[in-house]
Amino acid sequence: MVRSGFTRRRALGTGAAGGAGAAALLAACAPGASTGGPAGSGEGAGSASKTPADVVYMTSWNQERLVTLEEGMTVFRQKFPHIKVTVAPSPGNDQIGALFAAASGPDSLWISGLIGPRLYESGQILDLSGRVRAAKVNLDKDYISSRLERWGSAVYAMPHTVSPHAWYYNKTMLKRGGAKDPWDDLQGNWTWPDLLDMAKKVTRVSGGNDDVWGVELDYVRPWYQNSGFVWTNGGKLIDTSASPTEWRRWKYTFADPRTVEGLQFIYDLVHTHRVAITKEKAAELTKATPNLFSAQRTGMFENSSGQLITQLNAKNIFDWDIAPIPRVKAGGHVGVPLWSGNPTALNKAGKALDQTWELALQMALDDFQNPFSKARAVTSALVRSLSIPGGFETPPPAHVSVFRSAGIENSGSWDYHPAFSECEKICESELGLAFRQEKSLRQACQDIDAQCNAIMTRGA
Repeated sequence: MVRSGFTRRRALGTGAAGGAGAAALLAACAPGASTGGPAGSGEGAGSASKTPADVVYMTSWNQERLVTLEEGMTVFRQKFPHIKVTVAPSPGNDQIGALFAAASGPDSLWISGLIGPRLYESGQILDLSGRVRAAKVNLDKDYISSRLERWGSAVYAMPHTVSPHAWYYNKTMLKRGGAKDPWDDLQGNWTWPDLLDMAKKVTRVSGGNDDVWGVELDYVRPWYQNSGFVWTNGGKLIDTSASPTEWRRWKYTFADPRTVEGLQFIYDLVHTHRVAITKEKAAELTKATPNLFSAQRTGMFENSSGQLITQLNAKNIFDWDIAPIPRVKAGGHVGVPLWSGNPTALNKAGKALDQTWELALQMALDDFQNPFSKARAVTSALVRSLSIPGGFETPPPAHVSVFRSAGIENSGSWDYHPAFSECEKICESELGLAFRQEKSLRQACQDIDAQCNAIMTRGA
């Protein structure tokens, strides 16, 4: 059942998440309170137990997405009446870590990059490798990876949903401005110069109420909005090469020349070419018109597949489509999107591991994945679910399948270390100074590296 009454305040109590108040309030959700049968061994264990069990599943999903989740839960309850599932809201990554430290973590949870590796390396998440093999689940062939299912050689989570990035663009506006179309003219192989030319041809800014900007981009967000330019240019925001699963050895590399070049291109869109709306102007306009793209105040914007349902619900009166991350130049490396996602993990200390595994497994299969796909508010991880009638890849727009076309091997990851939130604030602050022209971009990048690497060295 979805417990809408299980509020964040009730989950956390009035003190710290790891304190006695929170531990007491969450006692019913703790693994030790589950009424399941044998725990199983994790490695190679099955899910044949029919012993009744109460399972707590924790997620950050909002109410709209919980409605879709409930569609899958309804079928799950019919097939597995002996497993009672309580859906609890996530209190935040730091609080989740505290709950696990206090042995009060949920049986299962929707894993994010900020908490997943931390729980993996501390041995608090169940290794699912044997269970995945026993269930004959082909993670490589049948799913779009979120990059968090595996950590090192082990499988720690089951696929759930993903959120790759691409560009949304107004085809009607480009045509009216005499610009090339990323698909009609360039067959999806557009470049940075193409993007700039399109933006120039649709931008009309004179200070009036009908001003139009070619590009909308929250340029102080280095991963969520800028990373496609950086990674496509061969730059890095964090160098993980020393050890992909040992975040304490990672280094922030904003001052890398290729990273600076990617950020400089965005800077020039704002200040040199003046085709990108400033954050300040965007904030002003969105007070009255939250969706600038649908209002035709902007011609293109970069964002995740989660924006698809917003544009569909807006019932745009113009023709629009999805384009991949542009290449730096013709014939250059394919554009690299930010590629996030959130799989389902199991608390290793759970007392109903077989039943909790059954939930995680079913959430990765058709009964859940098909409703996810049809809702179009998230991208289902199960590939076959994307193309079902009325599913995520049902037009419009014509090229919605772009969201998975790059392939995971060409995508960039993010937020996979515990200090990410702290460092991200520093990055956004420094880039804000640069884009407000209070500091040079190069100096801001150097200052980001100095401050964030000091945090990494500290071992947050």
